[in-house]
Amino acid sequence: MRISDDGMKFSKIDRFLVDNTFLGLWDDLSVIALDRHLSDHCPLILRDKFIDFGPKPFKVFYEWFNYDEVDKVIMEAWSQPIRGSRKDCNFRDRLKNVKFALRDWSAIKFGGLDKEIDVLKKKFHSGS
Repeated sequence: MRISDDGMKFSKIDRFLVDNTFLGLWDDLSVIALDRHLSDHCPLILRDKFIDFGPKPFKVFYEWFNYDEVDKVIMEAWSQPIRGSRKDCNFRDRLKNVKFALRDWSAIKFGGLDKEIDVLKKKFHSGS
């Protein structure tokens, strides 16, 4: 991207010359214009937008915090003994403990909601 000296005019270089083989390597490409420092041009970066950080650690619904026992579930799961010596692995393992404890608590507390939702959907679609 070129910017005039007064900063009022922009001209973009908004194309990359690539072939089908190159495009086949990535699903979701994007262009980023960086700040200009030493030139009247902004460097452009062609990048793959998709960043996979792996699965989400766990789901949390804000509604859960309306129940006093959820704090106890989290605290008990967090305080379970961990065997590792690396702090990053300890943190990961504590999150896993919380994940499984919340999953089990949610299944007990709200387990029948899926069935209720299905019944209500059928009732809605049937017009009753």
